[in-house]
Amino acid sequence: CHGILYTKDTHKQLEKIKDKSQSLQEIYHVMSIYFKKPGKNGKAFHDPLTACCAIDLSIGQWKDVQLYMDEKTKE
Repeated sequence: CHGILYTKDTHKQLEKIKDKSQSLQEIYHVMSIYFKKPGKNGKAFHDPLTACCAIDLSIGQWKDVQLYMDEKTKE
């Protein structure tokens, strides 16, 4: 986790494909705002798999889920 950085170069590459999906448009929009802040040159990805799914919708499915944890096993 956090081994992958979204840089200004990444942002330039995303600009080419951002209109392929709403999720890519959102990532591009938010990072455009982020890079306007002084000194912001990159941001660590918190969930690279989600970013991959945003780029290629065929590799996963988006579903609403309810998370829970078993209090005994903490799993």
